[in-house]
Amino acid sequence: AVGCAEGDDLAALELDIGRIIAIEPAEQCWSNAVAGIPAEFRKPALDGRIDQPDASVDLVIVLNALHHIANVESVVAEFGRILRPGGKMLLREPTYSMGDFRQPRQGMTRYERGIPVKLMRRLILCAGLNVDRIVYRNTPGLPELAGKLGIIAFNNPHLVRMDRIVSSVSRFNDRYWRARLWQKLAPRWAVYLASK
Repeated sequence: AVGCAEGDDLAALELDIGRIIAIEPAEQCWSNAVAGIPAEFRKPALDGRIDQPDASVDLVIVLNALHHIANVESVVAEFGRILRPGGKMLLREPTYSMGDFRQPRQGMTRYERGIPVKLMRRLILCAGLNVDRIVYRNTPGLPELAGKLGIIAFNNPHLVRMDRIVSSVSRFNDRYWRARLWQKLAPRWAVYLASK
């Protein structure tokens, strides 16, 4: 699990696995277990290398972490290296620019930016993995409306289904730069399932 913090996103997946190796820079998030699963936390290397032998893990999970780092290509290549044959990778990332990163943006780190679907797909393939499925999610409007009503959108199965439909319909509008209002009506995330 890469960039998993305390593992809240992992807990929601209800994983049935024996052990988690968590690559997480924030030591204040480290613990001996994540969602009741024994965990070993490690700091990431600046060059993207993961301290793990070749073909030694069954599952790589990265949820909204890659867009915070500079060397995405190197890190994705490491996922391909450490996955066993038959192993799976679950990856979720924003797909758009997330605003003009030359200016301060409220709630974001200085250079935070999404990763276009075409680029992410190419990086996954170059890492020696197959892209089994890409699912689009989080079209603007629904999560914000749910929040105003006091509902956590992605904890509600009806809203998740609604988002899936709206994201599928609006994905034709997916583009990296979304300067105009009509360009913003497109999914903000892509979820990738890949295998080795």
